[in-house]
Amino acid sequence: MSFIEINAAGICTLIVGLTGRWLLFLSGEWGILFKRVGIGPTLMLIPWALYMLILIFEGKLFKAIFRGEAQRDTAKAFFRLTVFHWLYPA
Repeated sequence: MSFIEINAAGICTLIVGLTGRWLLFLSGEWGILFKRVGIGPTLMLIPWALYMLILIFEGKLFKAIFRGEAQRDTAKAFFRLTVFHWLYPA
């Protein structure tokens, strides 16, 4: 993924977060987050935050995944990517 794609993904994700926050503020539902009645917005916030963190720390994350022997062995690299996608599906 090139720098431009990462930048575009980060900008789009940030816009989604800001408009979602604005919508919660305008509708007066900001206070229902993390409560039983606000399970919908809370469940949308959690994957958004995880995705945003992955975008921010992508470089460090991939260095951690592909350190050591996985840098030289493509089978291990693809196995680690597969496990990562099982844990954090897109």
